[in-house]
Amino acid sequence: MALAFLKDAACFFKSSTEVFAWIGQYINFEQVAAPKKFSLERMYRLAARAGNPEKSVPVIHIAGSKAKGSVAALCSALLEAAGFTVILYTSPHLTDYRERIKLGTGFLEESVYCAAGDEMRAVIEESGEEPTFFEACTLFFFLCMRSSSCDYAVVETGLGGRLDATNIVEPILSLITPIELEHTQYLGTTVAAIAREKAGIIKPNRPVIVAEQDPEAYRVLKQYAEEQHAPFYYVPEYVTLNALKVTVNGTSFSYCQNGTPPFPLSLSLHGAIQAQNASVAVFAIRQIIPTLEDTLIYKALSAVKIPGRFERVSTAPLCVRDGAHTPLSFRATVKTFCTLYGHDGVLLFACAADKDFRTMVQHAVPHFSQIIISTPGFFKASNPSAVYQYAINEAAPVHLSLIEDPHQAIAYAKAVATTLNKALLITGSFYLIALV
Repeated sequence: MALAFLKDAACFFKSSTEVFAWIGQYINFEQVAAPKKFSLERMYRLAARAGNPEKSVPVIHIAGSKAKGSVAALCSALLEAAGFTVILYTSPHLTDYRERIKLGTGFLEESVYCAAGDEMRAVIEESGEEPTFFEACTLFFFLCMRSSSCDYAVVETGLGGRLDATNIVEPILSLITPIELEHTQYLGTTVAAIAREKAGIIKPNRPVIVAEQDPEAYRVLKQYAEEQHAPFYYVPEYVTLNALKVTVNGTSFSYCQNGTPPFPLSLSLHGAIQAQNASVAVFAIRQIIPTLEDTLIYKALSAVKIPGRFERVSTAPLCVRDGAHTPLSFRATVKTFCTLYGHDGVLLFACAADKDFRTMVQHAVPHFSQIIISTPGFFKASNPSAVYQYAINEAAPVHLSLIEDPHQAIAYAKAVATTLNKALLITGSFYLIALV
C-alpha cells in the first residue's frame, strides 16, 4: 500500500520513461569498471522506509555468472503455465528500461510504473539517501511488485549475490546458475571467491537449486549451503538430458528426473546451454509445484522467446545476435552458431573493458573467416584498440577489421556478410546487440 506521506501528494511521474530517467541521475556501476565497496545497509533502510515491499510476494532469487536471465524467463513461463501471475526482474535491458520489470512476457500498466515511481521518489528524497542506480531501480521493482497483485516474483541479481541490492529478499527458493571468472574487480579473482559472493543468496533453511558448476565453485556452494542448513539440490545429480538436438528452429531433448520415465521438451531457444537452463528451471519449479504436468511444461517452454539470446534478427544477411559476454557463454554461442551455419562466417565482436577478451578472441579465431572488432555501444568503458591489437597476433589468416563506431561496424558487418553470402554473428556485449 502507499506510504502515508504520499496519500495527498500529486502524481509526479507521467510515464515509465520519466521514472527511469529520474533513476538515471544516480551512479550506475553497470557503466564503469572501477572498484566500489558495496553494502546492503542502505537498501535495508530504504526498504524499511517503504514498508518492506520485498516481503509482499514469494520470491525466487537467482544468481550466477551466466544464464540468469534465461533461467528467470523459463521459471516465469512455468509458473504462468501453472496459472500464476509472475513479476520478473532482470537486467540489463536491450531497448526499453521496462524490460527490467515485466509482468510475465509483457509490461505492467503505466499507472503501476508511475505510482511505484512516485512512491520510490518520495522514499528516497525523504530519506536523504544517495542510492546507486541499481539500488533505486531495485527499490522501484519491489514497489511495482507490491502493487501488481502477482502471485510470485522471479528476481535476478545484478552483480554478485551477497551484497547485491536484491539480496534483502527472503526467498522461498534460491537458484545459482553456472559460475566463472567475471567482474573480478568487484567479486574476487578466483572462481572460489566469486562462488562465495554468489553463495550469499543462500538463506537459512531455504532450498537452493544449483546448476552444473566448476568443481571449485561446487565445493564452495555446497559448504555454504551446509552452514546455512539449506537443502542443496545439484541439478546434474537429479536430472538427465538425452536426445539433444539443435536446429535452426530451436532445441529439443528429453528430460528425466530421479529416474522417472523421460518426456520430450522443445525450446525455440538455441543451444545445449538452453537445454541445461530449462532443466534447472523445471527442477526448481517442481520444488514449488510437484504436480506440474509434463504437457504444461512442454507447452510453456516451447513458447519462451528471449530477445538477445541467439536471436535471429534478419535473413538477408542471416544475422544472429547474442549477449554472451563471458568466456563460457561466448564459447557456447560460437559452438551453436557454427553447428548451424558453418565455421567460415562473419563475427562482429565487442566487449566491455572488464571482460576477458583474450580468451574470447582465442576461441573465435578458428571459427570465422572475418572478424570485425568494435565498441560495445556507448554505455560501458571499453578498449577496442587493445582487443584488435591482441587479435592481430592471434588471428592469421582470418581477415580482421577495427571499426570503433558500433553503428558503422554493424553496417559494415552486414555488408560483408551479404557480399560473401555468409552468416553473421554479433556478440560480446548486450550493449552492442541492443544497437542491432
